[in-house]
Amino acid sequence: FAIMGTYNWGSFESSVEFDLFEECIFNFSNLSGHPELVDAPFLFHGHSNGGMMTHNYSALRPEKCIAALVNKGGSYLESLPNLTKLDIVIDEMPTSLKHMTDITSLCIRSENISQLDKQLILLQNLEYVGLFMDKLVYLPDTIFGLVNLKTLELKASSLIINEKELERMEKSKIKLLLNPLKH
Repeated sequence: FAIMGTYNWGSFESSVEFDLFEECIFNFSNLSGHPELVDAPFLFHGHSNGGMMTHNYSALRPEKCIAALVNKGGSYLESLPNLTKLDIVIDEMPTSLKHMTDITSLCIRSENISQLDKQLILLQNLEYVGLFMDKLVYLPDTIFGLVNLKTLELKASSLIINEKELERMEKSKIKLLLNPLKH
């Protein structure tokens, strides 16, 4: 596989932009002496416009994507990747998350989100949820609606978990991993 940092194109709304990008991969693979890159699966990583590019290319070519790390992308296509693992760095919950029903592992990293949107409940296949959130104060109630959840990993500078929530986790057989953030 190959790691690809993305930064330039964002939306891939036109086939011209998409075809040009694929042509660039082809040309680079030949010029670098690595023709296998044309068929290699990619781990995509992008910030801002590159975050949109990472997300949208993964949506259009899921067979080429083994993982995607989207960091603060601006807008996303509604046609989404067939990913089972997603690790995202965000300032707000993307509305497109509700379409990602195949995800079994979700890691959300944020310095600004203090509360999770209820759309998390739509991701019923989740087995692992990692919340690495600077301002997370309360455990999101939607966690208990995730019937397949086996592991919940929380990293936060401040977090309150009451006894009832701990009892619910124990009954649900959810493994809880707590790791305080250090500043």
